[in-house]
Amino acid sequence: MTGPQRRDFLLDSGAVSELARDREALDAYWVLLRTDYNGSMRVPDPVLTEVYTGDPRLDVVVDRLINEIDTGDDVFEPLTTELAKRAGALRHQALKRHPGEEISPTDAQLVAIAEYRSHGCYITIVTGDVKHINMLVACTGRKNIDVATPS
Repeated sequence: MTGPQRRDFLLDSGAVSELARDREALDAYWVLLRTDYNGSMRVPDPVLTEVYTGDPRLDVVVDRLINEIDTGDDVFEPLTTELAKRAGALRHQALKRHPGEEISPTDAQLVAIAEYRSHGCYITIVTGDVKHINMLVACTGRKNIDVATPS
Protein backbone atom coordinates (compact mmCIF):
# COMPACT_ATOMS: atom_id res chain seq x y z
CA MET A 1 0.00 0.00 0.00
CA THR A 2 1.33 3.43 -0.89
CA GLY A 3 0.61 6.83 0.58
CA PRO A 4 -0.25 7.67 4.14
CA GLN A 5 -2.03 5.15 6.33
CA ARG A 6 -5.39 6.24 7.72
CA ARG A 7 -5.18 7.26 11.36
CA ASP A 8 -8.06 8.34 13.55
CA PHE A 9 -7.71 10.25 16.80
CA LEU A 10 -9.99 9.11 19.63
CA LEU A 11 -10.39 11.83 22.22
CA ASP A 12 -10.94 11.15 25.91
CA SER A 13 -12.62 13.68 28.21
CA GLY A 14 -9.35 15.39 29.10
CA ALA A 15 -8.50 15.77 25.42
CA VAL A 16 -11.96 17.14 24.57
CA SER A 17 -11.69 19.70 27.38
CA GLU A 18 -8.12 20.67 26.49
CA LEU A 19 -8.68 20.94 22.74
CA ALA A 20 -11.91 22.89 23.31
CA ARG A 21 -9.87 25.49 25.25
CA ASP A 22 -6.55 25.37 23.36
CA ARG A 23 -6.99 26.42 19.74
CA GLU A 24 -3.27 26.04 19.02
CA ALA A 25 -3.24 22.38 20.11
CA LEU A 26 -6.40 21.67 18.10
CA ASP A 27 -4.86 23.28 15.02
CA ALA A 28 -1.76 21.09 15.43
CA TYR A 29 -3.95 17.97 15.32
CA TRP A 30 -5.76 19.29 12.24
CA VAL A 31 -2.40 19.77 10.51
CA LEU A 32 -1.44 16.17 11.29
CA LEU A 33 -4.74 14.87 9.95
CA ARG A 34 -4.55 16.93 6.78
CA THR A 35 -0.88 16.41 5.94
CA ASP A 36 0.05 12.98 7.30
CA TYR A 37 -3.15 10.95 7.67
CA ASN A 38 -6.47 10.48 5.97
CA GLY A 39 -8.38 10.25 9.23
CA SER A 40 -10.69 12.01 11.62
CA MET A 41 -11.11 13.08 15.22
CA ARG A 42 -13.71 11.05 17.07
CA VAL A 43 -15.35 11.09 20.49
CA PRO A 44 -16.52 7.80 22.03
CA ASP A 45 -20.02 8.05 23.48
CA PRO A 46 -18.89 7.25 27.07
CA VAL A 47 -16.69 10.36 27.02
CA LEU A 48 -19.75 12.58 26.58
CA THR A 49 -20.85 11.73 30.13
CA GLU A 50 -17.61 13.18 31.45
CA VAL A 51 -17.49 16.36 29.35
CA TYR A 52 -21.08 17.62 29.49
CA THR A 53 -22.28 19.40 32.61
CA GLY A 54 -25.80 20.44 31.65
CA ASP A 55 -24.81 24.09 32.06
CA PRO A 56 -25.06 25.74 28.62
CA ARG A 57 -22.42 28.32 29.58
CA LEU A 58 -19.89 25.54 30.19
CA ASP A 59 -21.06 23.14 27.50
CA VAL A 60 -20.85 25.68 24.67
CA VAL A 61 -17.08 25.18 24.25
CA VAL A 62 -17.55 21.40 24.03
CA ASP A 63 -20.38 21.85 21.50
CA ARG A 64 -18.16 24.16 19.48
CA LEU A 65 -15.38 21.54 19.38
CA ILE A 66 -17.79 18.72 18.49
CA ASN A 67 -19.28 20.80 15.67
CA GLU A 68 -15.82 21.59 14.32
CA ILE A 69 -14.50 18.04 14.33
CA ASP A 70 -17.72 16.59 12.87
CA THR A 71 -16.68 16.70 9.22
CA GLY A 72 -19.56 14.57 8.00
CA ASP A 73 -17.96 11.31 9.13
CA ASP A 74 -20.01 10.56 12.26
CA VAL A 75 -17.85 11.94 15.07
CA PHE A 76 -19.31 9.75 17.81
CA GLU A 77 -18.21 6.18 18.52
CA PRO A 78 -20.95 4.07 20.11
CA LEU A 79 -20.41 1.68 23.00
CA THR A 80 -22.13 -1.56 22.04
CA THR A 81 -22.84 -4.38 24.46
CA GLU A 82 -20.01 -6.37 22.89
CA LEU A 83 -17.58 -3.47 23.37
CA ALA A 84 -18.78 -2.93 26.96
CA LYS A 85 -18.00 -6.58 27.71
CA ARG A 86 -14.59 -6.23 26.08
CA ALA A 87 -13.95 -3.08 28.14
CA GLY A 88 -14.74 -5.00 31.32
CA ALA A 89 -12.34 -7.76 30.32
CA LEU A 90 -9.57 -5.27 29.47
CA ARG A 91 -10.06 -3.42 32.76
CA HIS A 92 -10.02 -6.66 34.74
CA GLN A 93 -6.83 -7.79 32.98
CA ALA A 94 -5.11 -4.42 33.52
CA LEU A 95 -6.08 -4.38 37.20
CA LYS A 96 -4.66 -7.88 37.63
CA ARG A 97 -1.38 -6.77 36.02
CA HIS A 98 -1.28 -3.53 38.04
CA PRO A 99 -2.86 -4.09 41.47
CA GLY A 100 -3.70 -0.92 43.34
CA GLU A 101 -4.22 1.20 40.22
CA GLU A 102 -7.54 2.99 39.75
CA ILE A 103 -8.38 2.38 36.11
CA SER A 104 -11.73 3.91 35.23
CA PRO A 105 -14.45 2.06 33.34
CA THR A 106 -14.58 4.97 30.87
CA ASP A 107 -10.88 4.54 30.07
CA ALA A 108 -11.48 0.84 29.47
CA GLN A 109 -14.45 1.64 27.21
CA LEU A 110 -12.32 4.09 25.24
CA VAL A 111 -9.61 1.47 24.72
CA ALA A 112 -12.14 -1.21 23.74
CA ILE A 113 -13.49 1.15 21.08
CA ALA A 114 -9.93 1.92 19.94
CA GLU A 115 -9.15 -1.79 19.73
CA TYR A 116 -12.26 -2.41 17.62
CA ARG A 117 -11.48 0.51 15.27
CA SER A 118 -7.81 -0.52 15.02
CA HIS A 119 -8.83 -3.44 12.80
CA GLY A 120 -9.51 -0.91 10.02
CA CYS A 121 -6.94 1.83 10.61
CA TYR A 122 -4.30 3.16 12.95
CA ILE A 123 -5.60 4.78 16.12
CA THR A 124 -4.14 7.43 18.38
CA ILE A 125 -5.89 7.85 21.72
CA VAL A 126 -5.50 11.46 22.81
CA THR A 127 -5.61 11.56 26.60
CA GLY A 128 -4.37 13.25 29.72
CA ASP A 129 -4.23 9.84 31.45
CA VAL A 130 -1.39 8.29 29.48
CA LYS A 131 -0.40 5.87 32.25
CA HIS A 132 -3.76 4.09 32.58
CA ILE A 133 -4.54 4.18 28.87
CA ASN A 134 -1.16 2.58 28.11
CA MET A 135 -1.88 -0.15 30.69
CA LEU A 136 -5.15 -0.93 28.92
CA VAL A 137 -3.68 -0.71 25.41
CA ALA A 138 -0.99 -3.22 26.43
CA CYS A 139 -3.77 -5.68 27.27
CA THR A 140 -5.15 -5.48 23.72
CA GLY A 141 -1.95 -6.68 22.09
CA ARG A 142 -2.64 -4.33 19.18
CA LYS A 143 0.44 -2.70 17.64
CA ASN A 144 -1.41 0.03 15.74
CA ILE A 145 -2.80 1.92 18.74
CA ASP A 146 -0.73 4.86 19.96
CA VAL A 147 -1.28 7.20 22.90
CA ALA A 148 -0.66 10.96 22.87
CA THR A 149 -1.35 13.95 25.08
CA PRO A 150 -3.65 16.74 23.88
CA SER A 151 -1.03 19.48 24.01
